[in-house]
Amino acid sequence: MSKGYLLEAKGIKRVYVNGDEEVEALRDANLKLKKGEAVSIFGPSGSGKSTFLHIIGAFDRPTDGLIEFDGRMISAMTDEELAEFRNREVGFVFQFHHLLPEFSALENVALPLLISGSGKKEAYEKARALLSEVGLAERINFLPVKLSGGEKQRVAVARALVHDPRIVLADEPTGNLDRETEAEVMEIFSRLNRKKKITFVIVSHNLLVKKFTDKHYDLIDGKM
Repeated sequence: MSKGYLLEAKGIKRVYVNGDEEVEALRDANLKLKKGEAVSIFGPSGSGKSTFLHIIGAFDRPTDGLIEFDGRMISAMTDEELAEFRNREVGFVFQFHHLLPEFSALENVALPLLISGSGKKEAYEKARALLSEVGLAERINFLPVKLSGGEKQRVAVARALVHDPRIVLADEPTGNLDRETEAEVMEIFSRLNRKKKITFVIVSHNLLVKKFTDKHYDLIDGKM
């Protein structure tokens, strides 16, 4: 891996087989990410953006190509090693927040820590601090139904940070938000990127996202 890069994806190809038919979602996608960099990826629906994000986040394997993360070859890891890598290194923010409706904001953020074996006091203290970081200190005990769309997405951002990931992958994180709330969420990403030096990869259709990232790339017909 080139010096100073956190992640390098080379010649990523992903083919899905559906009966006798092969669907080529990615044919030659490439990306180099420096530590602490924020980048955005654009492309039309069906261009392979989400597939690429899932592959570099170790949620899926490429059909061909190499992925290296800080000197470790992700594409050669076992399933168990990939699971550990995801838990330790990757935070994921989806278009839909996927909050558990019966749990408060605090409980939703603390849950991944509790599942991984952290004590309740430690998990709740960290969740409280992260919710404060994203501007929700006064809303920690609210159920999702009592939160606005932007507030729910901020809870999802806090949840993505509980394991102190070095990279956060965001798949259309502002897709369901109004323009003002979109900017608020992107401001949070930008602040976390500057303050904590977290590397961000943001997939979007929204050109506003470019304003908040260091670089942007276009993924067209599976190529980047």
